Amino acid sequence: MKVGETIDGKTVHGGMYKYCGTHGLPLGILLDTLKSWNAVIDWQDFIADMSREGAKKQTIRARILEAVELPPKEKQVFKERLDKLLSQ
Repeated sequence: MKVGETIDGKTVHGGMYKYCGTHGLPLGILLDTLKSWNAVIDWQDFIADMSREGAKKQTIRARILEAVELPPKEKQVFKERLDKLLSQ
């Protein structure tokens, strides 16, 4: 479900954890699909849903970082932002 738009015009989709958690879709495939639609995942929503399912923060972090494919510099920035989200 569309929940917003990024400053560079990408659609932000929430409610995406259900596809991974309930339907078993690998997160990497979900991210690739969203990318092909010029869309991104609402990470705050994804993390909240995963937490509600009982996942620990280190598990959430590992699962997300395993699926996200970025160049090294961008991945480091992503890790820092992810850690901020997880600390909230």
